[in-house]
Amino acid sequence: MRYAVALVVFLSVLMTPVLADNGLNAAAKTTVYVFSPPEVEANVHQVDGGLQCTWTIADKDEGDAFIADISWLREGELIGLTDEVTGCTVSERCASAVIAPARRGEEWACSVKVTDSFGAVGESTAKYSITPLGFLSGIVEAVSSAFCSWLHFC
Repeated sequence: MRYAVALVVFLSVLMTPVLADNGLNAAAKTTVYVFSPPEVEANVHQVDGGLQCTWTIADKDEGDAFIADISWLREGELIGLTDEVTGCTVSERCASAVIAPARRGEEWACSVKVTDSFGAVGESTAKYSITPLGFLSGIVEAVSSAFCSWLHFC
């Protein structure tokens, strides 16, 4: 008899978790979703006819849809929201409309604010200076880069 009682106690301890998970305590189960904001990397490029802002999006959430608001600043002053882009996907290079030509000596910045389908926001800003040397600045930069890589100390 003593062994029978011990066996019943042993089986009740062993079976309690299985019997407890019969759906009666389903409300106690919780699923937690963690949504991450998109990561944005912006760049400004000089193109024929003006400046263009481009950006890429990285996001850990699968299946997000994105809306990008692009603002331009000239010499640190906001010149307005100039573009809203939809339809960009992760790892795709997205681009704004081309804005009017900039004058030499000006510094421009493009600010990109990306909102995903869950309302999470990622932002990035890129600057671009129009050098007074015009096309010569690219040549000077290339020579400087080559010189530094040859000397290995820049």
